[in-house]
Amino acid sequence: MPTTTRYPYPAQPVTGAAALGRSRVTFPCMAPLTDVDGYLARIGLPSLTTLGEVHRAHAISIAFENFDPATGRPVSLDPAAVEDKLITRRRGGYCFEHNLLLAAALEALGVTRIEPMLARVRLGPEGTPRPLNHLLLRVVDGNAVWLADVGFGGGGLLDPVPFAVGSRASSPAGATA
Repeated sequence: MPTTTRYPYPAQPVTGAAALGRSRVTFPCMAPLTDVDGYLARIGLPSLTTLGEVHRAHAISIAFENFDPATGRPVSLDPAAVEDKLITRRRGGYCFEHNLLLAAALEALGVTRIEPMLARVRLGPEGTPRPLNHLLLRVVDGNAVWLADVGFGGGGLLDPVPFAVGSRASSPAGATA
């Protein structure tokens, strides 16, 4: 039976399939990007071009920050609030904010299959339970399937990686996925 998780913010539901036949998770994704020009200026690109170029530009231009969650301030994942914080106010954000904004930008680029996925971060002592508290994207671009994640912060991916068993990638900090 599919597992359904709902979050309290308005958006369209998107169904994402976890790898290896695990449960399907349904939850809302970012609405279409309303300020494409502002996003492009923020990430330093003249236009939306390819998945790889947008991913890299976003990853190096918008900082990871978790000041709001760390100080107990609520974080709104409403599309307008995410655009305002990361584009208009030029702040950074955490994984949900970053990857929802990237999903909206990719939709503006014409990518039609973007599936948000929850993941576990493999940091911390061995044997410590790790919750599903990180958001990344599974992106189908043409015939290729990619893992895109601009919301990990230092040591995260600069470029999307093939979403396939046996794929290897390394981060600027030397971590491998």
